[in-house]
Amino acid sequence: MKINSAITLAILVAGTALLLTSFSVIQMERSLINHALEKNLYEYEAFYRASLSNTQTTPPSVNINELEPHWLTSPHNINLSVKNLEWAEFFNPNLNTKNYRTLLLEESIRLRPTWPSTYFELHQTLQGSPSELGTSEQVLSLGARFGPFEPSVNFTYVERQLERWKTLSFDERATTLEQLGGLLKAYYTHDELRGLIAKSTQIHRICSTTQFYNIWIPECY
Repeated sequence: MKINSAITLAILVAGTALLLTSFSVIQMERSLINHALEKNLYEYEAFYRASLSNTQTTPPSVNINELEPHWLTSPHNINLSVKNLEWAEFFNPNLNTKNYRTLLLEESIRLRPTWPSTYFELHQTLQGSPSELGTSEQVLSLGARFGPFEPSVNFTYVERQLERWKTLSFDERATTLEQLGGLLKAYYTHDELRGLIAKSTQIHRICSTTQFYNIWIPECY
């Protein structure tokens, strides 16, 4: 009996060691892929800046379509892959990655359903089209629910409310303006939020809100 117990224990120890080794290998591979994807993004951004100054350079050589499926099991790596696809399409207008990016983002949400920025990214990608999670507006609403303090998600949600201003009730208008005022007070220096404000089609209502709440932002002056 003692021999059998010893053998069983040895097998359990060996099995545990094998599982830990496999987990470590997977984590290491994910880390390497993460690094490669981030490096590729930096290269795309550098290439874009160089193109603005007419500097001769070449775009990144890594092909995002060569990613192995098992690499895309990490939500973070999936989101990085989507960013790379966006850049690839930006520099090659004939390349249409919208459907692929939509599928990747839906998978990312399934793996990590409470990450608000992924909902925002999916909303932007859908451009009004529906997805498995609903309409693009429903996707944005989910992002706002999961990320009450995520500035880019909430600003876009508020902006959609401003676009529907004439159909909103008095209470809905008051709530929308309160949300916008709170966002501007807390997060105006957030780079992504400033970019969204600068491109907003509702800048006149935004500026009216800043005057009401006595908030100064350069886009309104």
